[in-house]
Amino acid sequence: MRELDSSQADTLLAQQNRDLAFSFVIPFKDADPVLVSMSRPRPKGELTESAFTINVYTNSQTLGEIWMKATISDGTDVDFAMWAVRDDISGRALRARPELAEEMESVGLRMQNFLVFTGPKPEEPATTLGRTSR
Repeated sequence: MRELDSSQADTLLAQQNRDLAFSFVIPFKDADPVLVSMSRPRPKGELTESAFTINVYTNSQTLGEIWMKATISDGTDVDFAMWAVRDDISGRALRARPELAEEMESVGLRMQNFLVFTGPKPEEPATTLGRTSR
């Protein structure tokens, strides 16, 4: 409950500063939960649009721990980074890059950077999914 109260306070503060910040957990009936957070800092001026960041985290039974971060700038440019603890999963992500770029282009987005790292993300997510570490 304390975690929920803290998230609500953070969201209220972000709104007062004209920032956008929220996070939520998507529980799936047939898969492990996914933590999603989205943020966009307050625009620096009337003519500039700040980047929109989406972070996704899961600790899946089948995929292991995965963190993904997409930053959208200028409305269409996407920088993508992924950290997967398992080698085979980071390899699959690298092989899927052309298909992801094609899907993004089909909705008007351009992939600028695509980085995949094998290992844990340097910073742990602020919120856990209620699972114990293995």
